[in-house]
Amino acid sequence: MTDEQFDQLVKRIQQRYGSRPRWLRARIAWLVAVGYAGFLAGLLLVLVISAGLTFVAVVAGTEPSLVLMAIVALLLAFGLWQMLVFLWVPLKTAKARVVTEDEVPMLFRVLKQLEDDYRTPPFHSVQMTSDFNASVQMVPRWGVFGFNRTHLFLGLPLMQMLSPEQFAAVLAHEFAHSSSQHDRFGMWIYRLRQTWSRVFTELQSAGNGGVLSSFRGPLMGFINWYWPRFNAHAFVLSRANEYQADRIAAEWGGASPLAQALWRIECFGRRLNDDFWNELTLLARSHDEVPEDVVARMKAFFDEEPKPEDGQRWIEQSSQFLTGSIDTHPSLSDRLQALGLDVREFARDGFPIPVAQTADVLLGPERDQIEQDVNAQWQRENRLRWQNVFHQARRIEKRLVTIDGAAEPTTLTVEQLWEHARTIGQLQGTAAAEPLLRQLLKRTPLHGNAAIVLGSHLLERGNNEGEQFLRHILSDPEHDMIPAACGVLSAHFQELGQSEKVREMQAIVSRFQAAQIAAATERSVVTVKDPFVPHGLSETELASLRATLAAQTEIAAAWLVRKELKHVQKQQLFVLVARTKPNGLFGGSNADRDRALVTALMSSVKLPGRLLIVAPQGGFRALAQKIMASESSPIVP
Repeated sequence: MTDEQFDQLVKRIQQRYGSRPRWLRARIAWLVAVGYAGFLAGLLLVLVISAGLTFVAVVAGTEPSLVLMAIVALLLAFGLWQMLVFLWVPLKTAKARVVTEDEVPMLFRVLKQLEDDYRTPPFHSVQMTSDFNASVQMVPRWGVFGFNRTHLFLGLPLMQMLSPEQFAAVLAHEFAHSSSQHDRFGMWIYRLRQTWSRVFTELQSAGNGGVLSSFRGPLMGFINWYWPRFNAHAFVLSRANEYQADRIAAEWGGASPLAQALWRIECFGRRLNDDFWNELTLLARSHDEVPEDVVARMKAFFDEEPKPEDGQRWIEQSSQFLTGSIDTHPSLSDRLQALGLDVREFARDGFPIPVAQTADVLLGPERDQIEQDVNAQWQRENRLRWQNVFHQARRIEKRLVTIDGAAEPTTLTVEQLWEHARTIGQLQGTAAAEPLLRQLLKRTPLHGNAAIVLGSHLLERGNNEGEQFLRHILSDPEHDMIPAACGVLSAHFQELGQSEKVREMQAIVSRFQAAQIAAATERSVVTVKDPFVPHGLSETELASLRATLAAQTEIAAAWLVRKELKHVQKQQLFVLVARTKPNGLFGGSNADRDRALVTALMSSVKLPGRLLIVAPQGGFRALAQKIMASESSPIVP
């Protein structure tokens, strides 16, 4: 199921059950039962077959029964083993710096207070990461049947950007999902959705093999049908649970600290994604050593005040962003509105500035050592990727020298100009390649790759001119890059809160996909009833085709037409009829020789579109006769 189809399914569920939460819960409970029944069906089938064979073995004679019992034993063992493999799918647990109560007693004092207030069990581990985030990871011990181990991951950079009260409010939100105050059914579905998501993602990965591979076919068929439907219904419930978790956290620590934390996370997160990681990628292209101080770099980055125009752009994006159907977390404006607050009040105060470091308060004397360990972990995780980026940059530099020495940009072809711009963009960033991209799009406005790269770059920098470059692609309803352009524009309009334009992009993608499906269907079959038109090849293309045909010594004549298409007409479909030289008493062609000629031509004839080659014999006889009767079709008389 595509993202758009999932989005539409979520909207239908919201419309159907928005005012009937009990019916939604009943529907989800039914889907959970279907899921467990499907998972147990394989085991039940094995048991039924084994019981049947056992019965036959008992009724049969001595010798056959021994053979059947051996088969039963093998079948039962294999089936049970497959089910055990499924239940205990190996799940990867994120690696981070584990902290203990002895090391950081102040942090665990806050966690203990939350555990007592919410009446929740303690986490199996608390770990520090380099992420600008705080999250809970549930690792199921019994596959789809759960029995989770829960791990709390706390981002050290997040601690540096929030006050202790704000950080505690973030923790309170995470604890609320497991709170006794939370809706118990919703809490169970929340955990089940997380568990099944991890299990199904692992099963769908290419790395699974061995004994599981023989069970993969029917298992994945069921999962591909079941998971999107369960996920969509659970998604709607989880969205409601996010609002409830915010409410419970606000009741615990106050609405103001939670709202301030949410506002800061949104603004700082956008700045981090737009600037910091791009700068670090550029650093990787020029330095082969992985930084040892990524956390400190992040802190210094946030301490530096952003440019006014950039800060205003991130404020607008944070405050106007629309709730979508990808993340269960609602938009910032919707979350604050549910708390009785207005996001515009925060936007009027300008871009947030760093506050007193919570890390110093909660981590105490161990803070420096923990930061070193977190940096080292980030180094280990990113060393290979960093070195790949560095060595790729060296290869790109060599290619850039070759391109620069070849000719001036004004004398390059469109393909050479795109290669030049792409190379500079990979090495120095899109901003450095912008002049070349503009020059290329001035010559070829419908160059999809260039329009996507430049349009995305400009929109990320708050320049609405990027929309014009992307809409050039949409001006051609058959352009292959329409889904990509619509994806960029849809994300941009979502950040600006322009819901009508988001729906416009979704409608364009839907029409494009429908046209592609219709075009594929139209090109999948050629019959004598189809309308045909002249081939329309240029003189150069026709001369090349005739040269290819002339290389076949057996060919006597050839006819070429093009099927008249209703959908995506630029994807042309040609039909070529080829006949061998006449032989025999009556001078007719030989069916076997005609088929051999067709086989030989299939690997040598190249046309600007799809091609069907037929012989005037056999099943395509009527089609061939119709084409041969056309006055404009002969190309080899």
